[in-house]
Formats: sequence, structure tokens, C-alpha cells
Amino acid sequence: MGYVKHFEQVVTLDKKDRIATINFVCPQNKNMMNEQFVDEFGSAMQEAANDKEVRVIVMRAEGDVFIGTGDLALMIAPVMMTSVATGRKIMHNIGDIVRMMYRCSKPIIAAVDGLAIGGGCGLTLSADIIIASDKASFNEVCFAQSSLPCDSGGLWSLQRLVGTMKAKYIALRPDIITAQEAFELGIVAKVVPSEKIYDEVYGLAAYIADLSPVGVNAIKQISNRMPEYSLDTYLQLEAEYIAHGAVSHDFKEYVASKKEGRNPEFIGE
Repeated sequence: MGYVKHFEQVVTLDKKDRIATINFVCPQNKNMMNEQFVDEFGSAMQEAANDKEVRVIVMRAEGDVFIGTGDLALMIAPVMMTSVATGRKIMHNIGDIVRMMYRCSKPIIAAVDGLAIGGGCGLTLSADIIIASDKASFNEVCFAQSSLPCDSGGLWSLQRLVGTMKAKYIALRPDIITAQEAFELGIVAKVVPSEKIYDEVYGLAAYIADLSPVGVNAIKQISNRMPEYSLDTYLQLEAEYIAHGAVSHDFKEYVASKKEGRNPEFIGE
């Protein structure tokens, strides 16, 4: 483990009906990012990503902060400020989580019902779909004035969502972005009343879980790497995904179900 646990648990994982829920459960510490958080979140995401029974991953939190900033008392001051090597190691561990979120085959839905701030905002933006409550807010807060840029993949994700100029404008200012503003910027997919957010999120997750994992994964992988593609590369990949999908078990099952007037039963192959 290599660190001191200050809390019994800060992240938990539940699985039900093909949906894995990653819970941030340390509201007493504002769900801040420290070594324990990075370890437990990474482990939960890895387990959910590798579980063949899981088709959708949901992220949710207890308290009024979805994911907080880096923990100054428990991580930044005692670890990251001691040497370049220790700081680099922690950031590499966080980077591994961001890569895992982008590359895993299952769509990740963030149910944001509070503040996502700093590195926590960066991790939140790595979700495939963000559903925000009307109580949600976002702050990319970087510390450029004290030599630190945005972290946890935040600026990379933000720029892909809102464009270069707006990303820099947001990152260089202390403004809190409301849920409605985030929707208008394209940061979140939908805003719902706080009391309805989990009905909305789990309804969407259940719908996606009924789809073919083959098709869902194709959409996620192509979309997440779209900025890297030329038109020629995209069309070549599109052809490959469709050609392989057309001979998959799931597509054959879809065609058969339509002929037989029943719901398809997809197995992800």
C-alpha cells in the first residue's frame, strides 16, 4: 500500500443488474484526492472495468462535494512537496486512472450532485457522460499563479469539450460554473432536479446495459479518439468496426430477434 490510511474507506464499489457503482464516501474530508483516494478509486475502476458482468459504470458521491481538490494536508504538503520523484509518481498514478476511464470498454456515467473542483473536476470530466443536478457546479481551478497547471487530465478533457480558447479562459479564472452553464458549454449532457438525478442516471445506465456491448464499445472508442483521426483514418476505422460488428454474435442475435418479434439477448461477442 505504501501510505497511511486516515479513513476507514473513501471509495466503495457496488454491483447490481450489470451496473457497477463507484461511490465516493468521505464527505467529512470533502472527498478530496489523497493517496488513499487514488488507490481505492483506481482499484474500484479496475475491478469494474475487468468484470465481464458489468456493462455500465456509475460514479456518485456522498456529501456536497463530488470529488474535491488534491488534499493539501494529507498528500500535497507531506508527499508532493517533498521531491519531484514523489510528486511525479502520484501524478502518474492519477494519470493511469484517467487512461483507464477513457480506454475501458464500459461507458462511465458521472452523477454529479455537488461541486467537482480542481483535480476532482478533471477526473469527473473523464467520464463518458455527465448528468448534473441543479445543485451541481464545476471549478477547474488551477494554480497557475503559484506554478501549477490544471491536473488529473482536466485541461485535456476540458479543451476537447469546450475548445481551446474557452478552456484556457475557464482554467485561468476562479469562477464556479453552474450546472446550467456547464450544460450550455457542453460539459454536461443533461441537468435534472437534485431529487431526480439518480432516477435519471440509473434509468440511462439500465438502458445502455441492455444494448450490445460490442456496439457500445465501438462508439466509445471511436468517439474518445476522434480528435486524433484524419477523415481517412476515421473512415478506415469505421469500416473495420462495422465489418467486424456485422459478423458478431450480437448483430446476428439482433437480426434474429427482429424476425422473431422478441427482445435481443446480447452477450458482448
